[in-house]
Amino acid sequence: MTTQIEELRFPPRNLQQPIQRILGFKTKALLTLIAAVWFVLGGTAAWAQFESASVLGYVKDSSGAAVPSSNVTLTNASTGIQQTKATDSEGKFEFASVQPGNYQITAEAQGFSRAVTETFSVLTNARQRVDVTLKAGSVSEEVTVTSAAQLLDTETSSHSTVIGTKQVEDLPLNGRSYADLVLLVPGARKSLLENTTTSSREGSFNINGQRSAFNNYLLDGLDNNNYGTSNQGFANENIPPSPDAVNEFRVETNNYSAEYGRSPGAVINASVRRGTNQFHGRAWDYIRNTNFNAIGPFLATGATKPKFIRNQFGGTFGGPIWKDHTFFFADYEGVRQIFNNANATSTLPSNNQRNGLFYLNDDTSNPNNAIPLQNPITGKKYLGQIPTADMTPFARAVIGALPTANNSAILSNNFAITPRGIINDDKGDGRVDHTFNDRWTVFGRYSQHQGYIFDPPSIPGRAGGNSNGNVNIKNKNIAGGVTWTIAANKLLDIRFGWSKNEGGKFPIGQGQSSLLVENGITDGLPTDPLVVRSLNAQSVTGYSQFGAQPSNPQFQNPTIYNPKANFTWIKSKHSMKFGYEWQAVNTVLNDFNPSYGQDNYQGQYAADKSTNGGNPVNTAIAGGAPSLNSQLQQAQNLADFMFGNRSAYSITTYAVVNLRQRYNFMYFQDDIKVSPKLTINAGLRYEIVTPQYEKDNRLSNFDPATKSLIHARNGGIYSRSLVNTPLNNWAPRFGFAYSADDKTVIRGGYGIVYTQWNRAGGENNLTYNGPDVVNANISPQVAPTAASLCQNDTQLQSSCFRQTQQGYASNLTTAAYFNPLNVLSRYIPKNFQTGYVQQYQFGVQRQLPYGITADLAYVGNKGTHMQILADYNQGTPCRGTGCATTLQPRRPISNFAGIEVAWGGGSANYNSLQFKLEKRASKGLYLLNSFTWSRYFDISSGHLETSNGDTSRVNFANPSRDYGPGGYDQPLADTLSIVYDLPYGHGHRWGGSSGRLMNTVVGGWQLTLINTMTSGLPLNVTYSLSNSNPMYVSDLVNYRPYRVAGQPLYGKTKTKTATALSGYFNNSAFLLPTDSSISSADPWGSASRNLARSNAFYQADLGLHKAFPLWNDTSNFDFRAEAFNVLNKVNYMGANTTFGGSSFGQITTAFPARQLQLAAKIIF
Repeated sequence: MTTQIEELRFPPRNLQQPIQRILGFKTKALLTLIAAVWFVLGGTAAWAQFESASVLGYVKDSSGAAVPSSNVTLTNASTGIQQTKATDSEGKFEFASVQPGNYQITAEAQGFSRAVTETFSVLTNARQRVDVTLKAGSVSEEVTVTSAAQLLDTETSSHSTVIGTKQVEDLPLNGRSYADLVLLVPGARKSLLENTTTSSREGSFNINGQRSAFNNYLLDGLDNNNYGTSNQGFANENIPPSPDAVNEFRVETNNYSAEYGRSPGAVINASVRRGTNQFHGRAWDYIRNTNFNAIGPFLATGATKPKFIRNQFGGTFGGPIWKDHTFFFADYEGVRQIFNNANATSTLPSNNQRNGLFYLNDDTSNPNNAIPLQNPITGKKYLGQIPTADMTPFARAVIGALPTANNSAILSNNFAITPRGIINDDKGDGRVDHTFNDRWTVFGRYSQHQGYIFDPPSIPGRAGGNSNGNVNIKNKNIAGGVTWTIAANKLLDIRFGWSKNEGGKFPIGQGQSSLLVENGITDGLPTDPLVVRSLNAQSVTGYSQFGAQPSNPQFQNPTIYNPKANFTWIKSKHSMKFGYEWQAVNTVLNDFNPSYGQDNYQGQYAADKSTNGGNPVNTAIAGGAPSLNSQLQQAQNLADFMFGNRSAYSITTYAVVNLRQRYNFMYFQDDIKVSPKLTINAGLRYEIVTPQYEKDNRLSNFDPATKSLIHARNGGIYSRSLVNTPLNNWAPRFGFAYSADDKTVIRGGYGIVYTQWNRAGGENNLTYNGPDVVNANISPQVAPTAASLCQNDTQLQSSCFRQTQQGYASNLTTAAYFNPLNVLSRYIPKNFQTGYVQQYQFGVQRQLPYGITADLAYVGNKGTHMQILADYNQGTPCRGTGCATTLQPRRPISNFAGIEVAWGGGSANYNSLQFKLEKRASKGLYLLNSFTWSRYFDISSGHLETSNGDTSRVNFANPSRDYGPGGYDQPLADTLSIVYDLPYGHGHRWGGSSGRLMNTVVGGWQLTLINTMTSGLPLNVTYSLSNSNPMYVSDLVNYRPYRVAGQPLYGKTKTKTATALSGYFNNSAFLLPTDSSISSADPWGSASRNLARSNAFYQADLGLHKAFPLWNDTSNFDFRAEAFNVLNKVNYMGANTTFGGSSFGQITTAFPARQLQLAAKIIF
């Protein structure tokens, strides 16, 4: 119990002494002062606006002179709650901690008429400027002040956009995720992690080039991020509220306040709706059906239109409990979906290959097509045919359990189906707000989200199952806060959040009888039903993987404690804020795989080089068939599978660990009103974040000094994590906003933001080290010969060749026989440097006629020490005679196999011109157009967020060689969003006095649109290098070929079939480094990273709404018809980028075709 109490202490005791040692003796006095202030303010001293805003301005007379000591009252139009302040000697006033909503300001002073502004909107986390002019007269007279609220951002230098209530409620959203509206802001692009499939990660966006895990989600001012290390909750938010539960939200993308940090992406600040003095509610059902959808460019041969049935239903209700004091709000939304994927393609052994026949072009009619093969263990040679009797029992069983090819494609994408999946999802919130008086307010909220997903595999049956399988999600969140107005210029806001995420996936065929066991493979295999499945991963290069997903099962269940407190002090020209936030992240984790083993076949051991150099006599390639090299690779690797000669294998301890991490954030922000025209935003943030440690010290790290693994022990943070806590993470922020005139604001700023959260699965997890967790990885094996075969389980397995039929040594994953030569070790340098991003911007905002604002800005950032991955023990390539064909002798650290290092060696650059044109909702029209022209370069993509051949791992011998266009680089992007209420009907320009029938039929129509146009995505051309080739240096990297000068990059002729579009690349544009014309031993050719690009993307989503009036003017029945990709534009995804592979240059997937959605909603 004592240990648990220590873990929740903040600030942590074990950080106090290191801070004192670094900052010196004076720190003791500083800490004493902080503790005193802490005590006086009831245990905390800080400030923050959280999701609330500030309203500030000046009260002047008709001549422009300040009116001091005037009384200014701010009134919430929905709740009637009021705040009153007196202006200072300059006529300035400021209301802090104002909740988003609609407000009026009343200003009074002796000798002047009372002034009342029009109702204006206060947006999330805004500093809303409202200036009031008083006219001479009696205070009993009332004058309405128009256009008092500024449309321009005159008080802040942050680059941000508010997505208002009307947009959240009305714009067409495919899947109804409010966070998708982040894509409306400049600098935003949708990550391919969010892709409408069952594995789609909700809320995944790349902001100004940053990784999607670098965004910071806040809900009601508290942390709302998913801290799952591999994110099996399939959402970047812990609680993704329904759009009807969100009032509005702000997206800040550059140079935000010192209040925000942790990650350098966007700050997405949302809040759950509150009740008001009126009862309000709504109920809805959104329906999508197979008949509503178009098919798209690809459909499995013989298949009908894929089934798609989706119902998304729910409701909200809120109102007063005690008028003007206590309010409630509750919401629920559910999803029930059944679907078939349109075109799940795979490459499987052809009917001839299943029978042991290996002929070029899969054509057995010509004897000259026979491919020469051999079994290196027996020395037996084969010309075009391997008898079934020479295959292992296991290989025969697996091939027999695989489905047969079902289309005419030659040796590539020859199997296609439309597999069926399921999504069930339920979520809801309940919130209560109470105002005691004008000094004290409190709120509390409970939220829950749970779901189940069945992710269908592309290969069915006992020998298939390579998908996420069964996914279970259950998240909970409790949030609460109290706001105390200490004095007219002092305010204290304290909040606490608790959240728990449970997200895990479990393999298809879990607990079923195993094909391995049935065919005599039992040695070293686990027997736990949680791990056993019908077939483990069998990866034969050139084919789709056989068996279940190797990273299954796994779960990451973090529990978060998040207290934060903030103190605001307004003094003269200064609006100062002091803040402290603490987080405890406790994660129960199982992410150690393959727990049931994995076998790889890429050694091409079966190549019979003594017969015609391993080639068939005829080398002519048939139309539509893969290249000669691809076909030989396929045949040789599948023959290895049939003989049981795997080139590499791995198996990992099944374990559950308990990770711990502590976050400490301190900040000071001062918004200085230098003059009515100039505001300076200056702040400083300090972050102390511990490395991850394990509750029971089950953790090890590599020590390069001793070339050994050291184990965690009791003691301070370093003793338990084996990594020092960075104590120099200071993050200054500076910006300005200058009003050049009444309609022009010039803004700029600079700031540093640290990357405290890196989602990398198990790759930066030091519990993934022996002897506690043994990640046995024999890769590659020694060359297969009869003499090199393993004879028993006790010999060093990395020094002998173990065939598939021999299973895994029974002691391979046990602590007693742990050997670094048999595993992939993880390493984080003990003086790990936290990555940081320097953000900067300069721009002009201009108010145009008709309530339109234009914003033009240069926005850039530079990333330093970004976390990247590599093989620290990467081998040295070799070519020619005398080279070691196996990798281990060429590794620099001879007593270790691979060592995966996670270190701050990455760099990145983003530069952009961003233009935003916005018309806030007035006269029935809202418009936002965001245009971005940008370039983004880096060394690697984020782990678990790679696509199109890109990788998160770099060439450790020369990391800068991987510098190139980032995986998230899309130079041109334009997004237009419109909400337009057609101007007829009650309350509109025309038809205001029309009869009920006319108003019902003709009135109440609304048109909505989101139109998106972007450049294509980068494509990284790679090739597969046999791990028996002496040029092979690691199995953690991607190898790139040579780029042939003078050859066009893209193919001239493309061929379309039912399941693929071929010919995207020009095969002659590349050359393998293994080609005989190349003498260099370097496995990386001249082709630069991400040198190609996919097709551009165009999509228009259209909505047509009709509101039918019900029992009063505030109630109606809303019918909606929405079309996503209304023009049914074919948007192909990226082509296969593995040069020399059977599918190189083929496109087999596309973004969704047109989808229609109908909805009914009752609003009252």
